[in-house]
Amino acid sequence: PTICRLPDSRRHQLSAIAPVTEHWYNALRLASALIKKNPDGQITVFLMADAVLAAKTNQRTPDGYYNVERMLKRVLTGKGDVLLCGTCMDAPG
Repeated sequence: PTICRLPDSRRHQLSAIAPVTEHWYNALRLASALIKKNPDGQITVFLMADAVLAAKTNQRTPDGYYNVERMLKRVLTGKGDVLLCGTCMDAPG
């Protein structure tokens, strides 16, 4: 994942591309922390490739594993944005 601070210092953008790894989970945890630290700031998460599939609803993850759906909901609850690549959403898989 890539995290950018945009010209307005209160705005951050996170771009996530597959494969979903520990780095990806840490980036989502950072997005949640940034929202908590600066509630007036703006976080945008942009998902591409298999990261789009990782964000599907009603995931069943084993105990002790990260749940991407739940992590993205934290971003949305904190007034962040989650954007998905339209072409990636239409791809078979």
